[in-house]
Amino acid sequence: MRIDDIDNRIIGQTSNVLELKRILKDIIDRGANHNIILIGASGMGKSHILKIIANVFKVKNCIAYDPTNFTVDTQKRFHFIDECSIMPEPERIYSYLDSRKYTFVLATNEYGSIKESLLNRCISIILEPYTLDDLAELAKLSLADDGIYLIDNELYRSIAAVGRNNPRRLKQIVLRLSLIFKDTGIPRTVNELDYLLMSIGVDSKTGLTRWDRIYLEFLKDIGTASISAIANSTGIDVDFIIKYVEPFLLSNGYIKISSRGRTCI
Repeated sequence: MRIDDIDNRIIGQTSNVLELKRILKDIIDRGANHNIILIGASGMGKSHILKIIANVFKVKNCIAYDPTNFTVDTQKRFHFIDECSIMPEPERIYSYLDSRKYTFVLATNEYGSIKESLLNRCISIILEPYTLDDLAELAKLSLADDGIYLIDNELYRSIAAVGRNNPRRLKQIVLRLSLIFKDTGIPRTVNELDYLLMSIGVDSKTGLTRWDRIYLEFLKDIGTASISAIANSTGIDVDFIIKYVEPFLLSNGYIKISSRGRTCI
């Protein structure tokens, strides 16, 4: 892959793509070595971008390195570590990061747990929030990959609107819809699409899922509760609540979190 092809492979992230292209050109055209760390929430596309960078470097199987058991192969110039926050002893790679003989590309969704000494050795690329247009374009491309084309761009925007501003979540919804489209036909109106979204448990108007509604209904009945109480009472895994349920509910004003616990607004 050529560096200039990156624009067509990464949706949104305009300023980040521009900076990445400059860094990659310096590495490839001028023989420099730089350390990069991609920072963003789960599902925001870090691994996708990491693989694209590896493709530019003509590196295969770049995600093969286990961050919990990582050993630097000094015969290789390029090194990729996904989920670098779980490296038990990141200090072991500092000398390699400092040597300027290698290029390291790291990724994490736990910015706060990364040691400052590691961050200071890398160029931080912080992923930007995706716009509705970005997500609509992603939905369009994902469906096209499956041979499905909708007749109205408003349909793509309706799908994007329930993607929770998260590319991975959006792709999951697109996959489920594509199976329905193949079975029952492609919707021609937003109302038809809304009905299909409801059939997979997604409210087309609010973006709320079944898990969101279970969470909110419990809180409305109980008033205020700790996350452990919510998990134990609803059967929803704590990590799932933290990573997928609460960020959406918080950002859309459904709940507030205080020292007393979680409360519906």
